[in-house]
Amino acid sequence: LGQRLFFTQQLRGKQSRLSCNSCHQLAEGGDDNRALSIGQNGKNSLRSSPSLWNIGFQTVLYWDGRAVSLEAQTLDHLRDPIISSWANIGALVQELAQSAEYQKAFSEVFPADKDSLYGISGINIARAITSFERTLLARNSAFDRYIAGDKSAISESAKRGIQAFNDAGCLACHFGANFAGPAPGPALKMGE
Repeated sequence: LGQRLFFTQQLRGKQSRLSCNSCHQLAEGGDDNRALSIGQNGKNSLRSSPSLWNIGFQTVLYWDGRAVSLEAQTLDHLRDPIISSWANIGALVQELAQSAEYQKAFSEVFPADKDSLYGISGINIARAITSFERTLLARNSAFDRYIAGDKSAISESAKRGIQAFNDAGCLACHFGANFAGPAPGPALKMGE
């Protein structure tokens, strides 16, 4: 369900030619290689779209860390008039609820949600999309192999880059899975 929503243009508006994949092009590294992503009616968005590969490891969402979860970030996108042309999420829910396929899919994935229309709600749309996004894992990169002990996996230039990264103190914040830093918890909150 989340994958289908990610690739559908319907999610962005009735007349939209955009899908989530328009800015987060999974076959092209997960972004659109633009300084500012292009939204509805050719308008520029306010920022560049980041890659979604390994997004499930991120502890900071948006460049300023304002989203407290991947679901909140996705809902934010669905509400953004540059990204989505729906007047509100309720209109999107009503549109999806007209489809027998979506009725069936949402009620199967969210059977306990009796307060929504066939299981279709803004939060469930976000949950479905983010469930798909969390499956976007890039594994076994040259760097992964290097860290695992294969010292020939990266070039000498890359090794010097790693040393410069370490020497500059970047590891103080950028470490762990995806260089996303520590997982939020008692000591750190999302975005810290």
